[in-house]
Amino acid sequence: MSSRTRLEDLASIAGVSIATVSRALNNSPAVNDETKRRVWKIAREHNYHFRPSMPALLSGASATIAIVIPTPSARQSRVSDPFFQELIGGIAEAARASDCDLLISHLAPESQDDLDSLMTANRADGVIFFGQNLLHDRFNRLAETENRFVVWGA
Repeated sequence: MSSRTRLEDLASIAGVSIATVSRALNNSPAVNDETKRRVWKIAREHNYHFRPSMPALLSGASATIAIVIPTPSARQSRVSDPFFQELIGGIAEAARASDCDLLISHLAPESQDDLDSLMTANRADGVIFFGQNLLHDRFNRLAETENRFVVWGA
């Protein structure tokens, strides 16, 4: 099993479908209590990374979208670039119209572990990465997970 446990892994171990695992982890009444307990136990044993924000997102509550802007190598910050200001403004308007909160972070993950930590510790339901062209291989590996993200300008 990979270092990061996925829903598919939990389903295989528990002998149930991926949908059943998802429902059990989200405390759905469609899953009996015994199955829920078994799935939660397996998830804990295999260090499954729970996303506390997932139930809120699924229930229709306000979601959070993070924008990660790389730390600039040059003196001028991308945040001060009028193009990025317009882009962030457009994303903010769309987020507001969809009852989503916006979180902006100014950093550049330097390793796969940094990227994995960012995704698991993040308070966001989805992440938009701006201009992270040096992380192409890492994003390809991240795409094999259940993380919700978009890379713009890579």
